[in-house]
Amino acid sequence: MTLLVNAVQSLEAKRELSILTDRLGKGSGLGLWLASRSVERHHGEIEVWSQVGTGTRFTITLPISQPDAHGA
Repeated sequence: MTLLVNAVQSLEAKRELSILTDRLGKGSGLGLWLASRSVERHHGEIEVWSQVGTGTRFTITLPISQPDAHGA
């Protein structure tokens, strides 16, 4: 998470960070569940696009600032 925070802090006008991976094998889905919970806690969104034989793309959108304790 620290690596991502540092990368986002170094962004200038573009405000977009891309992370590419290759063949991570098979898993139980627990990592995706944990990631989605983390994104939700930070008031963000996850979008998924997938096509058999082509790959899967996850788009994570996080707000620049967090709402305060009163939801403002």
